[in-house]
Amino acid sequence: MVDLENIRKIVTSRELTHEQKLMQLAKAAENSLDVLNIPPRTRHFFETGAINDLFEGGAPYRPRYILPDYEKFVKNGSAFLRVDPPKDLDELLNALMILYRHVPSITNFPVYLGSLDTLIDPFLDGLSDEEICKKLRLFLNYLDRTITDSFCHANLGPRDTRAGRLILKVEKELANTVPNMTIKYDPAVTPDGFMEEAIECSLACSNP
Repeated sequence: MVDLENIRKIVTSRELTHEQKLMQLAKAAENSLDVLNIPPRTRHFFETGAINDLFEGGAPYRPRYILPDYEKFVKNGSAFLRVDPPKDLDELLNALMILYRHVPSITNFPVYLGSLDTLIDPFLDGLSDEEICKKLRLFLNYLDRTITDSFCHANLGPRDTRAGRLILKVEKELANTVPNMTIKYDPAVTPDGFMEEAIECSLACSNP
C-alpha cells in the first residue's frame, strides 16, 4: 500500500537533495509492493524495530554488495559504456568515474571502489607529485560529493606504492568521509614508513 504522507514528506523536504528525493521516492514505490511473503509474526518484529532491514526495500531487485573486477575494466575498457582502456592518469580517473555511476547495488551507489593505489600507480610515470595530487584531489572530491553514503570503501596497500602515499597525503588534507578507506597490512611486504603515514592520516581524519 502506498504511504501518501511519506511521499508528501519526501517531495517537500528541505533537507534532501534532488537525487536523494529520487532515491527515496523509488524506495517508497518499492516498499508499496508485498513480494517477500513475510509472516505476520515476523512482520511484527520489523514494525517494532526488533529486526532491521537496513532500509534495503521490500522488493529487492539489485544486489547488496558486488565486487567489480576493476583491474579487468582498466585493462579492457567497456564496450557497453564505450570506454576505451585508459592510456594515462586523466583517462583512468575519468573511466573510473564513469564506471562508478553504473555499478548496481542496494544503496544505488558502488559499495566497493577497488584497490585505488594499485589501479592508479601504473599511470604515474612522467608526472610530478604536485600534478598527481591535483588530479587526485579532484577525483576524491568527486567521489565524496556524488556518493551519498560513507558505506562505500576502497582499499590501499599492503604494498608501498607512490600512488598509495600520495592518496594518503591528499586524503589527510581533504578529510573526506567517502570513500571509507581500508589499509591492508602484511608484515612481510608492508614497510613501517608506509604504515606510519597511514596512521598519521587516520589520526588526522579517521581515514584509512
